[in-house]
Amino acid sequence: MTGVAVALRREREALADLRVAFTGTNPRPVLLKGTAELCGGALDARVFKGLDELVRDQIMSMKTTFTPGHYRRRVAGVLARRLVATLFGE
Repeated sequence: MTGVAVALRREREALADLRVAFTGTNPRPVLLKGTAELCGGALDARVFKGLDELVRDQIMSMKTTFTPGHYRRRVAGVLARRLVATLFGE
């Protein structure tokens, strides 16, 4: 129902670069804006909270026949957090 792609760069224990994109949520794929502000420090609660806010503000809750839009938006945020944590190696 939704797809997420993450590209990140880690420099030692710091998140140096982060890009997150979604498909299946908006009328076209979305590359989140504002992820650069989450970089420069540790991968911590501040980053995940900021990512949740970006997802909430930029992902639409389109109506589908399979799942409600608000549920898909919530799942998109969870998938993004999990993928970022996995790729970072935490």
